[in-house]
Parts: sequence; structure tokens; C-alpha cells
Amino acid sequence: MTPTGAWAPKAAFTPVPQLWSSVWRWSNRMKKLIAGLVCLGLGVAASASAAPAKTGAQLYKRCSACHLATGQGVPGAYPALAGRLQPLAASEAGREYLVLVLKAGLMGPLTVDGVAYSSMMPGQAAALKTDGMAKVLNYVMEELNGLKDQDDWTPFTEEEVKAILDNNPKVRARDVMNKRAGVFGTD
Repeated sequence: MTPTGAWAPKAAFTPVPQLWSSVWRWSNRMKKLIAGLVCLGLGVAASASAAPAKTGAQLYKRCSACHLATGQGVPGAYPALAGRLQPLAASEAGREYLVLVLKAGLMGPLTVDGVAYSSMMPGQAAALKTDGMAKVLNYVMEELNGLKDQDDWTPFTEEEVKAILDNNPKVRARDVMNKRAGVFGTD
């Protein structure tokens, strides 16, 4: 006997039929929850694909964390992009180099305008994809390097970026660094 008001278990174990009934109710709730999450995910994916494409300026914000919004960089840490890349846009090797820098990044010591740099730039291909890479390159060349109104300026296209990437499928940051001297000569 238990004293009045004292707690005592009703049964040592839940009978099997009640247990299966609880599991069935729980699994039905989980099925509904999972189905709802899947629908929500599909809705988010649909709305994301319907979202307007980002501009080169919007995508460049990713680069501006190091190279700054003005493209002036941080001397000794991150080289400037502004006002020094125009010659690269005019040559096939230069255009390839710029695409590969975005794809694989750069690794190794380099000197730009007499200033030594030894930081590493990570590749951005996974985040930008081919269309984003073309947009960022066009923004950098047009807005930060003054090519926007130049008659001889040919903007990067997604097709050009894709062709360069297809021709260099396994390029790494050190490979890009090795191409640098052939493109820039001496900085």
C-alpha cells in the first residue's frame, strides 16, 4: 500500500499495443513534418531561382573584404586590383590568368608595384560559378580599371570563362602563380 498522495507507477511497462499506437502516431507526425520541410525547401529553391541575378558589383563585395570596395587593396597584405589590370584584358593569356586566379586563387610570394605580398588568395569558383566570375571580372575591369567606355574592351562572357575552366580543369593556386610571370613580366 502507498500512502495517500504518494506517487506510484501505474504499470512497470507500457503494453505493446499502446506502444505501437504511440510509435505510429509519432511516425505519422514525423512524416508530416518531413513532408512540410521538403515542401518548404522546394519553395525556397523556387524563390531563389526566381530571385534576380546578382550584379558584378554585388558579387564583388566578396572580393572587397580583402581588396577593398575601391580595389586599392591593403599594401603588404592584399594587392590593389584598381588601375593596374587593363593590359591583361587585352591578351588571351591575360584573360586566362584572370579567370584562373578567380578559379584557383594565388599562393606564393609576389611583388606588386614594388610592394611584397605573401598572403594567399583562395579560389572563388565554387561561390561564383561561371556567370558570377564573368560578372566580377567585368566589374573589376570596367569600374575599377576604367575600361567601361573603351572601344577596344571586350567584356568577359560566361562562355569564355567556361572554356578557360574546361581547358584548365585541375589548375591549382601554385599553377596560377607560375603563369603570373609570363603574363605580367615584372610588376
